[in-house]
Amino acid sequence: MPPKAAFTLERLQAFGAAAAEAARARLLTDGVPSLDHLSCEYRGVAGAEGEWDINERVAYRSTLVYEWHASAGATLSTSW
Repeated sequence: MPPKAAFTLERLQAFGAAAAEAARARLLTDGVPSLDHLSCEYRGVAGAEGEWDINERVAYRSTLVYEWHASAGATLSTSW
């Protein structure tokens, strides 16, 4: 977990990286075959219509949008 500080873009990206590392560790602990790629990237603050804006300032009650990417082997690739 990144240290407490202002919500800068770098810190928000660090939250995503920490989540991806925790997910990778949990998958290994659960015996899931290793993934070639697993990442979680910050995309921005969610708007009312389902869109997001990476330049929007994060406020106390903001909904943050992250995008996950995963691939295993040469045939499976997904993002959500």
